Amino acid sequence: MLANFKNSFENSSLKIKIELYLLPILCLFLLYLLFYDEKIVEQQNNQNSELLNIENKKFTDSVLELSNKIEDIAKNENLIVYKTQSSKDEIIIQSKGKRDDLLNFLEKIEEINNFTKIVFLSLKKLENDSYLIDLRVDISKYYFKNKKAKEKINIEQEEIIETKNDELLEENIVKPEFKINAIVGNNTFINDTWFELNDDVLGYKIETIANDYVILKNDKDIIKLEVNSIEYFKNKN
Repeated sequence: MLANFKNSFENSSLKIKIELYLLPILCLFLLYLLFYDEKIVEQQNNQNSELLNIENKKFTDSVLELSNKIEDIAKNENLIVYKTQSSKDEIIIQSKGKRDDLLNFLEKIEEINNFTKIVFLSLKKLENDSYLIDLRVDISKYYFKNKKAKEKINIEQEEIIETKNDELLEENIVKPEFKINAIVGNNTFINDTWFELNDDVLGYKIETIANDYVILKNDKDIIKLEVNSIEYFKNKN
């Protein structure tokens, strides 16, 4: 039988001989493509699953310890900390210091971990080249950060208001975001935190708590918060 197959092969045309030589090579190539495609799909699925797990990752460490760590960083940068306030999703800090020290402080906050992200910043220039800073650090989700190339925090000066005694300059006032969810008696639930009358909320004082609205006020603006709307008014006083 083997001799017959050998004779048939030797008597075959050149085209058939070439096809017989190429057939096993083609089969091996198809098997390789099939295995390679399955491997690529598996790698992509693993990467997508890993990315989804990272995006859904939540901050599970102690918020109080993180807040204390931020205070320690501020003190190491020669800053005076006036106030810290924390919830499960954010940390609010008010401090004072020199401009370069404040910039170093902001940069180090962003470098603590992949959850710390500065989402609100208010900067006021005081006398003796000092600045008062109010900031809100979001820790509600995981942020992808490029650790090799540090992100520089640029404070763009939007406006400078000169007071009568030339002691206070106000710069870079960013409109904060407010979300009011409830009003219960003399308490109101703003940005996932409970506040009372005369409390400070991101640089605004709670002037009025009514049945269905809250009035916030600072030197520039008066804000009326209702359950489904927010109104800004210029403070002319």
